[in-house]
Formats: sequence, structure tokens, C-alpha cells
Amino acid sequence: MKPLLQLFALCPLLSAPLAADTLSLGSTNAAAGSVLQLPFSFTNTHQIVGMQFDLKFPAGLVEAGSAVAASATTNHVAESREVAAGNRRIVLYSSSNQLLPSDLVLEVPLTLKTGSPQGGPTVNVSNILLTNAQGQTFTPSINRPQLDAWRLANFTEVERNEPTIIGDDRDLDGDGLSNLLEFLMGGNPKQKQASHELLTAQGIDPLDNKRYLTLLFRGGKNITAGTLGVEGSDDLATWNSTGIILTPTGTEDATSIEYEAAIEVDGLTKKFLRLVGARNVGQ
Repeated sequence: MKPLLQLFALCPLLSAPLAADTLSLGSTNAAAGSVLQLPFSFTNTHQIVGMQFDLKFPAGLVEAGSAVAASATTNHVAESREVAAGNRRIVLYSSSNQLLPSDLVLEVPLTLKTGSPQGGPTVNVSNILLTNAQGQTFTPSINRPQLDAWRLANFTEVERNEPTIIGDDRDLDGDGLSNLLEFLMGGNPKQKQASHELLTAQGIDPLDNKRYLTLLFRGGKNITAGTLGVEGSDDLATWNSTGIILTPTGTEDATSIEYEAAIEVDGLTKKFLRLVGARNVGQ
């Protein structure tokens, strides 16, 4: 079952980056106490034979092991060493200068310590160098998990190392929107949004002459790392999505789409709706 977060609505000399060579970083979306293999994958189109990069993580929340090259098609060897607390340098090379396979996968074992934030910590890569057979160095493009990229853009390194700030369930600006909901709604986690652009209303639908309670909300575009949903309750204790019809209204802009959640309330004396967010597994 996906963890749910909720908001109540009552009622050396380097060349220019080469986009064709891409290092993709996996997700650390896991609970405290988990041991996982953080995957890296690499797309090689420029005759690259080796690479080096630093893996940075909050040392108080994560313990990293040695990197392992998962590809069996070449004689590439992965080595890693601790540069400083929370910084492990990973080097991948071939003794015979074989090209890195286009489907190369690296894995780094990570243990998430007690106190890790909900949704896992943010793990970053930096100081990336690619080397070709002639000894020239390049920088690749980096493909990061969506929510990690959002965290990097909105929180400082100090803030990302603090689980009481960076967790999916935390609300740094105190506006009632958790970090996960801010991300899913395209919000700013450091800027209070008094209304959250949420609107509730009730009325009679002329198509079936029944009374409905509706909730309007906006969701960010092109988000695959999680989903927004709406749940209803009669008593604020038991919540579910039974009977809720969720549809886009047709109103959208460059970054968000408006949705309407509606539920029939004929014969009811009270009904509550809440907006919930969930991470997708591995995102």
C-alpha cells in the first residue's frame, strides 16, 4: 500500500555537456531501516571507456557501501572510496579500454538509518567525468528522479540533510500543504499558499437532478513520481474514494491542470472531502 499524505478540505578542462551521454540516478524512496540497491544506468554514444563521480548523501541518515558493476559484457571494474562523511567517490574503468556498454548498470548498496525522512533521503551525484579511449574528458547530462530534482531545486544541501524539513510529510512554510502535496500540485514549499487553489461547492446536477459536493484542485503537469486523489468521509475517521468521480475540468495552464472531484450527497446531513497524495513505487 502506498503511503498517503493528506490535506483536509472541509467541505580538468571539460567540453560542453553532451546530452547524448546520460547518467540516470535511481530513487531512494524507501522507509527508514531499509537496505536497497541504488541503481545507476548509463547511455553511451561517445565512445566512453570510463567514468568517475561523487555520490553525496546525508551521512546521518544513510550508510553507503561499495559500487558494483552489474554488466557482465565487459571487464569494467567499479571502485569506490569515502572522500568525506557523506561523500563516496565512484570510479569505473576497463584495463583494456573497452567501451562502456550502452546498457551499463551500476548499483550502490544503501542502508537508510533510523530517522530517515518519509519518502527517503535525497542522494545526489556531482563532479562527473567521462573519459574516452584518447583520454579526453566530458560531462554527461544527468537524469534524476522527479521528486529528487524538485528537492534539489527547492531546498539547500543543509535543508536536504534535515529529515524534519525534507520529509514528504513535512510542511516547512506551514500552509497546510506537505512537501509531497506541494510537489504534486506544482507549489512552492517555502511560500505559503493560503487558499491552496482549493474550492468546495455543492449543488444540483441538472443531468440527474441529484445534489453533489465538489472539490476543485490543481495538479502539476507531466508528473509521474506520484498521484493526487480525493477521499470522502461521513465522520472524519473512516476515509475512502467510493463514489467519488474525478475528472479534469478542461482548465489548464503551462504547469498545471484543474480537476474536479464530485460525490453525491442527497439525503446526507454532512460529508467531508480531503485531498491526498501518494508516491509511486521506485519514484
